Amino acid sequence: MHSVLDKIYLTKMLHYMSELRVKCYARKESDTKRITMINHLWSRGLRRSFNKWKMQSEKYMTKEDVETCGPVVEEVLAARF
Repeated sequence: MHSVLDKIYLTKMLHYMSELRVKCYARKESDTKRITMINHLWSRGLRRSFNKWKMQSEKYMTKEDVETCGPVVEEVLAARF
């Protein structure tokens, strides 16, 4: 009788642990999706900031080139932008 009760108890515990494992996996999957989304947003902001800095730097360098080299043909200046 004792071994039958042990088997029933172990079966119920196994079922309970399996349910917990599934819940943990589902939570981990949703957390992973959230983290991925946050990382994408962060990298998009970083990329946008870099592109803004790059454009400002190119404009500054073009202005500096025009001041040192003299007037530039409009087509060349338009091609740089």
